[in-house]
Amino acid sequence: MPEALPRRYGVYEPPQFKWADKGKEHFIQFVSENLHEGIVWYPSKPFTDVHIGIPDKVGPTREGFRSCYISIDFLEEVMGQPGWPLEMKRFWLKTSELLNPFYGEIRRGWSPVSGW
Repeated sequence: MPEALPRRYGVYEPPQFKWADKGKEHFIQFVSENLHEGIVWYPSKPFTDVHIGIPDKVGPTREGFRSCYISIDFLEEVMGQPGWPLEMKRFWLKTSELLNPFYGEIRRGWSPVSGW
């Protein structure tokens, strides 16, 4: 979904690169060069946050099993608008097909502030 792509991105706030100025190729190169950094990613509404986590070592470690993850947050109210439930389902399925995760979930009503 185009709304999930970054309007702006970078390694710090405020993000130094604009998708409109740099384009897809630069973004792909930037992500591949900064896989282990904290990437700042500003999507467009209804998406509110995209976060990618890739540890230095993936797999079993002394501290436990380490895996990569991607978190994509969006405004819940779009699910009441025509067409959005189907588009979100398609987005979820296509993203899962592309990433081939061993685990995935959709949470409703979760907030990092309240926990619910």
